[in-house]
Amino acid sequence: MSTPQLGMMSCRKGAYITTIGDHVADFFYIIRSGSVRVTREIDIKGESKSIILKPGDFFGVVSTMSHHPHIDTAQAMEDSKIITVKRDQFQFLIQNNTAVAMNIINGFSQRVRVLNKELVLKSGTGKAEVGPESLFNSAEVYIKTTRYNEAYFLYKKYILENPKAPNVLKAKQRLAKLAPYAKAQIALEGDTSFVRKYPKDCMIFGEGQKGAELYIIQKGQVKISKIVNNKEIILAILKAGDMFGEMALLEDKPRSASAISYENCELMVISRSNFKKMVTEQPQIVTKLTILLAERIWGTTKLIENSNMSDYVGRLYDWLAVELEKMNISPNSKETVKFNFGINELVSIVGIPKDKIDESITELYKNHKISEKDGKIVSSDVSEIRSQCNYYKKMERIKKKRI
Repeated sequence: MSTPQLGMMSCRKGAYITTIGDHVADFFYIIRSGSVRVTREIDIKGESKSIILKPGDFFGVVSTMSHHPHIDTAQAMEDSKIITVKRDQFQFLIQNNTAVAMNIINGFSQRVRVLNKELVLKSGTGKAEVGPESLFNSAEVYIKTTRYNEAYFLYKKYILENPKAPNVLKAKQRLAKLAPYAKAQIALEGDTSFVRKYPKDCMIFGEGQKGAELYIIQKGQVKISKIVNNKEIILAILKAGDMFGEMALLEDKPRSASAISYENCELMVISRSNFKKMVTEQPQIVTKLTILLAERIWGTTKLIENSNMSDYVGRLYDWLAVELEKMNISPNSKETVKFNFGINELVSIVGIPKDKIDESITELYKNHKISEKDGKIVSSDVSEIRSQCNYYKKMERIKKKRI
């Protein structure tokens, strides 16, 4: 099959190419001549909100590959010529140029880490880096909440990876006591299969752990979480077809979050050596990974925006609206939708303080079009979610103007 013809557009100085929140992105762009200013809406510590791009630079890739509305604004700084690339042309663009593909992937993975760091800083911990003690500290949180499988796994990895660490003796003592209560987790030890099965509530890898494997979910769901202020914060709930664990594989750094089976699941496991071979021989894997990272960047950007909202009920509506966007459900639809998480997970995702949880949930459930069934949130009219989300965002803008 021949490579499809890429498009070309001419932009006069001052012309807007993309705008924040604009319609679902259909193209991403490569600058052929001229220059473009790209501006983000969110503040990231130590970064400028706008950057100037030159010929050869890409922009709009995140929104296009994740198939969501734009998260930045691009404006021509001078008369420019721009190459336009459709989402379905990406694989053809990179199939004969692995270096370009890996530059995009590595740039995306670095961006994910920057955004994750910002998200943790906004949580108020003041610490965004993970390290050997993250394993032990996370285990201490899980054991206090009787999450014995997770605690056992983390103590075990802490001992194996950090045999001279300060809390090894304490970890060994905890491990011995936990063994009778963590049989499901223990049964998974030593499995190096290409396809692995995990029962519900077992840890796949832990925050701070060394790792060099990427996972593709074949069946079931996986929860991605971090421990923040001695509390588990859910970052995402992934479903069949999703990938995770790519950050440690690409950057050879400790895991930045934990992965836990949210229900019984089956995972395909790709090692670093296999990955390098797949990049060369299977460009569709590169495309899938690019889409995954784009989704991560888009979703984390939205989570940071959500954390900037001062009204906690507004945060709940906002994240439900984000989830509808992820599911490609029209915000004006009147249909009934069942989300893949419950109210406790939603509260955890948006980071509501413990003393504000009950009143926030009570206020949300005053809307009789939102309920919980079988442990999952249900909306009988999704247009109501968009309406409430817009109301709270409007109130937020008014409040900020008064400050």
